[in-house]
Amino acid sequence: MKIFVTGATGFIGTHLAKRLANSEHEMHCLVRETSICDCLNDLGATCIVGDVVDKDSVRQAMQGCEWVVNLANIYSFWEANPQVFTDVNIDGTRNVLECALALKAAKVVHVSTFLVYGKPEDCPFTEESPVGPERFSEYAKTKYRGDLIAWRMYEQKGLPLVVVYPGGVLGEGDDKAS
Repeated sequence: MKIFVTGATGFIGTHLAKRLANSEHEMHCLVRETSICDCLNDLGATCIVGDVVDKDSVRQAMQGCEWVVNLANIYSFWEANPQVFTDVNIDGTRNVLECALALKAAKVVHVSTFLVYGKPEDCPFTEESPVGPERFSEYAKTKYRGDLIAWRMYEQKGLPLVVVYPGGVLGEGDDKAS
């Protein structure tokens, strides 16, 4: 099966790519022109230059893929131009999911973050708890808005969606922790 992956050069993405390389699946990875793709190339992935903010490049790269894994996001504590959070985490998410719908992907995995929950009223909170009324970073705010788009496409258009909400992701090779 052909699996389309955005964000494959990121921390979680490289771990996913290594797992997929040890399976019968074929990886097609959307990578930016500035991406270092040596690891993906060594794993046998097909790297296609594009960007989630460019819907045409997403659609072209996704052609023929049955599953989509959307890991692309801007995750940082601060950006000189905060518009980049909106461009990637909201508009880029919309582009990837709209292309998945148009190309009739059989499954879409959207990787979000537990930070979209903000501070829920329930303590402890569960998967059934409503999200809190406030998110505490531009990253969390834009990921939340991207999730709303994803869930709306699921409910209104039948997007075959799975959303994953990882917590703090740390480990060897994580350059954000240093």
